[in-house]
Amino acid sequence: SHPVALALIKESGCMIAAPSANTSGRPSPTKASHVYEDLSGKIEAILDGGPVDIGIESTIVDLTEDVATILRPGFINMDMLKAVVGEVRIDPGIVYNDTGTTSGAKPKAPGMRYKHYAPKGDLTIVEGTRGIGDEAFYDAAISSVVLPNSMLYVGNGSFSLCSNLSSVVMGNSIQSIGDGSFSGCPLTSIDLPSTLTQIGDLAFDGCYFTSINIPNSVTSIGNYAFAATSLESISIPNSITTIQEGVFFQCHNLSSVDIPNAVSTIGSNAFYGCTSLTAIDLNSVTTVEMMAFMECTGLTEFTFPNSVVWIGDGVFNYCTNLSSVDFGNSVSYIEGR
Repeated sequence: SHPVALALIKESGCMIAAPSANTSGRPSPTKASHVYEDLSGKIEAILDGGPVDIGIESTIVDLTEDVATILRPGFINMDMLKAVVGEVRIDPGIVYNDTGTTSGAKPKAPGMRYKHYAPKGDLTIVEGTRGIGDEAFYDAAISSVVLPNSMLYVGNGSFSLCSNLSSVVMGNSIQSIGDGSFSGCPLTSIDLPSTLTQIGDLAFDGCYFTSINIPNSVTSIGNYAFAATSLESISIPNSITTIQEGVFFQCHNLSSVDIPNAVSTIGSNAFYGCTSLTAIDLNSVTTVEMMAFMECTGLTEFTFPNSVVWIGDGVFNYCTNLSSVDFGNSVSYIEGR
């Protein structure tokens, strides 16, 4: 309906179909200056018809089935559509519940996954938001994030590979942090709320912080959750019974670990490559799985508590400075290749 667009179609003498004037992964522009910032040097010209009247994405509706389905929410909302077509539903692939899960269906529309529409700069999520969907800001140029107190979950890969993200302020109601949520982010510090119960696999893989306080509310820490971070010390909360696979894998600066009596199992690769670790007290641990302390070159001696009954394969592989091991008096099985 815009006169400039109509004039262009008239002068061209043919029908015109075109996408939004933005590169993949960037928000759709609302001004000619936005187009210039994003596409300068990539296109031959910009036709400036002034700022857009509506500054949000268009609504995508699937009319191939009996019931109209909204594939991408936009300016034309559900009530407007119902007034015209009657019954309307929303694509189940874009609907999240309070735990951050969907029906398992994949979104049908383009631009509803990964980093599409991810902005640059600081991000403040408004109060009332219950959660962030999977990979919502994947690989975005965000430098800081403020999560509201209303938020309950951070989805899988929500901020993964945000290479500028150094600051995250978490609300006080978050219960779960999904797999890879902050993987590859240069976070230098983060405070976890006392409501948190679950930290997913690879949640903070590769982050820069040297310390982190894990609250006693946490009952599950996923595989490789803190792998390759800059952690120097860590205190495992009493609520944890198993240190999962690779949780502190390749944490080269980790020199101090406090393991409570509640922990019964050290998972495989749990401290693999923690070269600064010189001593660790396993307290009441009963099972140490394969390669748990592989390449811990700082270890010179090691004592298993009498509670340990099972030791996995290659627990001390390549611990080149380890000269003394006391197996206690309860070990019943040491796994071999």
